[in-house]
Amino acid sequence: MSRRARRPAPGPRRTTTEPVSGPPERARPRIIGLVLGAFAVAFTLLTVTSGIQRSATVDEPMHLVAGYAALTAGDFRLDPSHPPLVRMWAALPLLAFDRSTTASEAIDRGAPRTWLSSSGPSDAARRFLYSRPDADRWVNTSRFMIVLLGLALGALVFSWAYEWLGFRVATLALTCFLLSPQILAHATLVTTDLGATLFIFAAAYLLWRVCRRPTWGNAAGLSAAVAAAVLTKFSGIVLGPIVIGMLGLAAWRRAEMSVARAAEIAALVALVTVAAIWAAYGFRYAPSASPAWVFDVSSDAASHASLPLAWLAGWIDAHHLLPNAFTQGLLSCAIGSVQRAYLFGQVSDHGWWYYFPIAFLVKTPLPLIALLLVGLGVCVVDRRRLGGWDEAFVIGPAAFYLGCAMASGINIGVRHILPIYPFVFLVASVAADRLLRVPRRTGRIALAGLMTAWVVSIGMTYPHMLTFFNTAAGGPDNGLAYLSDSNLDWGQHLKLLRQWMDDHDVRHINLAYFGQADPRYYGIDCTYLPVGVTFSSRVSQPPALPGYVAISATVLSGVYLDRQSRILYSGFRALAPAADIGHSIRVYWIDHWPEAVDAEERVDIAAAPDAEAALANRLLFTMRWPNVAAAHYRHYLRHRPKDVQALANYGTALQVTGDLAGGVAAIREAVTLAPKDPELRLSLGLALLSAGSAGEAEAAARQAIALNPQYSAAVDLLGRALAVQGRLAEAAAQFARALALDPSNAAARADLERIGKGPGVLSQFS
Repeated sequence: MSRRARRPAPGPRRTTTEPVSGPPERARPRIIGLVLGAFAVAFTLLTVTSGIQRSATVDEPMHLVAGYAALTAGDFRLDPSHPPLVRMWAALPLLAFDRSTTASEAIDRGAPRTWLSSSGPSDAARRFLYSRPDADRWVNTSRFMIVLLGLALGALVFSWAYEWLGFRVATLALTCFLLSPQILAHATLVTTDLGATLFIFAAAYLLWRVCRRPTWGNAAGLSAAVAAAVLTKFSGIVLGPIVIGMLGLAAWRRAEMSVARAAEIAALVALVTVAAIWAAYGFRYAPSASPAWVFDVSSDAASHASLPLAWLAGWIDAHHLLPNAFTQGLLSCAIGSVQRAYLFGQVSDHGWWYYFPIAFLVKTPLPLIALLLVGLGVCVVDRRRLGGWDEAFVIGPAAFYLGCAMASGINIGVRHILPIYPFVFLVASVAADRLLRVPRRTGRIALAGLMTAWVVSIGMTYPHMLTFFNTAAGGPDNGLAYLSDSNLDWGQHLKLLRQWMDDHDVRHINLAYFGQADPRYYGIDCTYLPVGVTFSSRVSQPPALPGYVAISATVLSGVYLDRQSRILYSGFRALAPAADIGHSIRVYWIDHWPEAVDAEERVDIAAAPDAEAALANRLLFTMRWPNVAAAHYRHYLRHRPKDVQALANYGTALQVTGDLAGGVAAIREAVTLAPKDPELRLSLGLALLSAGSAGEAEAAARQAIALNPQYSAAVDLLGRALAVQGRLAEAAAQFARALALDPSNAAARADLERIGKGPGVLSQFS
């Protein structure tokens, strides 16, 4: 851009953005190349080595398959909750493998209005990925593409620090980047978090440059970075107010920017972003080649009348101003912006405003936190040397992004504030540089101590960097006391579980797994336990006990479980695990399922006894798990001792487990509480007959019939009680009567046929 001559502003206001202390320290290109080369080697080794040890996390199959479908078929329907840029980047090398069919066929069978609210997207992605014998190869190859983005981000951190304060500060910032557990963890995952961090930081860096020197090259770079951020994750939209605000401030300062020039740059950013969105979606409004298949979440948005974005997105979509998948994906994310969260052992449907500050404090190495605090202090007291205007670009965007995250309801992982970390590294490097400037050796010794403690804390967790918690929080072993989900257990350790099973000669395991990777793909022979969160919930069974039970930490936290399932797993909190797999899967050896923990613990059963009764009913009648059902009925009855139906069901559960006397006693107590209930009399009669008390069973049946003469099942029970006593003729008459009352009574029909075979079948009636 040409620079227009302007009259100097009145007063002492500066018209330059350079620090008053002079130009930053520079280094020879060879030295810079050696530093960046050493960083690239170290970063690649750390990330790739740790990445190949992990199975796919919960989100990776979706991101990978969605990117592959977009590349191979131009199909953006699988999951519009994220824009496609980084997904497509990650899937790019997969084109060299083959061009298999994608998940498009499954999508074609789904309805656009219900597709996003069903399990169809996750099911289609998982089936497509794990139907391949080389699924791990796909995942690891795509992960390397994210590692490349991490290298680019590190280079940008170095570049900004170098341009701002010189070579030494840049090297210190790059060291902080290399030692960050959050960067190391997410640079090896096929998700959009690292990509969004890269492009948001790049946009802030180029915004800083364009406000200092508003050239066309800087403006073009800023536009490209903003467009890439928006096309990576919808949170990139926060760059809009950041760009407009900083350009406005730059124009107000009258340093290097006029109002007209700021407006031109803002318009260029907007135009490039809109053009890039259309280009990324193939310049097509519909999300696939099927023009009639379009997303429409307006009905869901209707229940969010206070959501301003709903009307705007609907208007944009109605006028085809942006691709349907982009607009409706953004709207669906806004509608689902409040998710269940977990913090300090508590589960909330609305989250906490202080979630991210707490997550940052426990998931960030203590030396980095110390350097950040010192660096902020240095920025305040040394503004003349550092340049207050330059500091604003480092601190302002990070603070604004953190504020937006705190105002949102998505409290599911520190990864959602990953974009603030590069700015943290810049501030921390200012502190480290100040320590090196302290006279004598005091500062250097302090910095050496901090860096040593930092390296040790990383070494104690590596290669499981996703599970990092600092020493003040108790390390990853104590992580579940604070956070769950992607902060600790994201389904990433099936490989380690299989390795542990091989090392301990465990052939079969009972598994409550939080994740989307397929245990069968890794050769894990398991019984899927009910967890209610992933695909395994649809094939869950009672465990094979005694035996090992492996439970994901996120399942133990209960954050995504219904209240019934939280109660089911609450008993494990009082047990010491036999093994802790990568800090994310806990393995227990049990002879019997542990009873629920009572109200003083996280799951307040006393406050919600109905949930435990529903759990017991589910375990007894749906899962056929009577012994655990009996335990939960017993626990529930401590709070509701006069629940007649629960008493009767408890008695049934005891009978199935072989405690005939206990079953009779429980049902008899229910009859005492409700003596005029014929169904309870019937249940008592059946229990008595099973316990060998045919005479008492006969009496109970007659009492039920007296209460309801048309009760066909009670008449049939009377016949069975008479048959067991050898009174076959009377029994046959009762069976015939039961059929006359209810011709559809299959049990009575079978009993009538059976009794015709003579006294030899009497035992079949007990």
